Amino acid sequence: MDVHAIVTRLRDLSKDPQNRSAIAKDEASLSGLVLCLGNEDPNIILTSLEALKYLAAHSPNRPYMKKHMGMIQSLQTLSSHENAEVVCAAEDIHNTLVPALAAQRQKNVSSPVVKGVPAATGRGAFFLGHNNKNAKVYLLEINGVFASSDEQSKIL
Repeated sequence: MDVHAIVTRLRDLSKDPQNRSAIAKDEASLSGLVLCLGNEDPNIILTSLEALKYLAAHSPNRPYMKKHMGMIQSLQTLSSHENAEVVCAAEDIHNTLVPALAAQRQKNVSSPVVKGVPAATGRGAFFLGHNNKNAKVYLLEINGVFASSDEQSKIL
């Protein structure tokens, strides 16, 4: 069975709302669809995106899909694809899985505000500003680390 036939079958199965939960929870099916997002054939990518769109339409599937390795990264990568249909479908699924308003709300809640620094985010903001004058940065350089192939050649 070729890749296009498998993706088409998964898309057809995901059209049925009763199948969506099982497909999204199945590691092999979801991994196969994500893997097909990196295919060179735009038809395979579009069919895979269509299946993912059906799966993302069922809101209980979204946490599984968001956490699936490579899902969000693949969708972000496809946003710069040369095919406009692929870009539109990928952005639509990405926006369904990661709503912009929820992401913005979470960013505003978790970001510390540092006076004089625009958009300071994350833990690095702790060291910005004038409150922590004793903060130091240490740079470690480790010599003597070899790749596994180098170690094998030295043993022989």
